[in-house]
Amino acid sequence: MRSPERLALVLGVLCLATLVLLEGRPYFTTFSIPQRGIRDPQVALQMARSVAEVDAILSDAPSPDREAMRLKQYIDFAFIASYAALFVVLGRALMAVARWAWLVGVFGALAAFHDVREDIDILRLLDTPLDATTQQMISHLHLMSVSKWSFAAAAIALLGAFTMAGRRWYLKLIGAVDLLAAALVLWGLIDNPVLVWAGAPLAAGMIANAATLKFLIHEPASRNPVPRSV
Repeated sequence: MRSPERLALVLGVLCLATLVLLEGRPYFTTFSIPQRGIRDPQVALQMARSVAEVDAILSDAPSPDREAMRLKQYIDFAFIASYAALFVVLGRALMAVARWAWLVGVFGALAAFHDVREDIDILRLLDTPLDATTQQMISHLHLMSVSKWSFAAAAIALLGAFTMAGRRWYLKLIGAVDLLAAALVLWGLIDNPVLVWAGAPLAAGMIANAATLKFLIHEPASRNPVPRSV
C-alpha cells in the first residue's frame, strides 16, 4: 500500500468482514444459556467463573455448542490479526498528530496478544470434558479476557482523544463513540453483562477511524490541541 490511509481502510474492511462471519453461522443452540445475565455465549465464556457456568454455555463434551464455539475461535484469529494490524497502522499514522500516538499500536498489539491466548485457552477448554475442567483453566481464561478487554479499552480511548481533536463534526462524533466504547468496556469488566453492549461501539469506532484517518492526519488544525513534543 502506498499510504497508511489506504492500508487502514483495507484493514477496516477486513475487520468488518470477520465480524460479520463471527456473528453468522453456526449459531448456538437453545441449550446454551449463559449465566449472570450475559446474553452472548462468547462473552459469557470469556467471563466464566466456574465449571457450572461453562456447563450452562457449552454443555459437556461433545456438544453442538462446543463445535460452534470452536469454529468462531478459528474465525476470531483472523479478526485478531486484522484489528492488531489496524491499531498499529493507526498509531503509526497518528504520530503526525502526537509523538505518543504509538501507544495506540502498543495497546492494540497487547490486546491482540492476550486475545490469542484467550482463544487458545478456549480451544483447550472445548476439548476438555466438564469433569476434567479445572478452576485454574477457567481462571486463566478469565485473566486473559480481562487483559484483552483492558488493553482494547486503552487503545480505543487514545484513538478517541486524538480524533476528538479534529475540527470536523464527524471526527468529534467518532471520537465520542471511541470514548463511549472504552467506558462501556471498563464498566463491563465490573458488571459483565455490559460487555455485550461494548462490542458494537468498539468495532464501529475502529472502522470509522480507519475510514476517516486521512481527514485527521492531514488537518493542520487538529494538531494544535496535542503538541508533537508531548
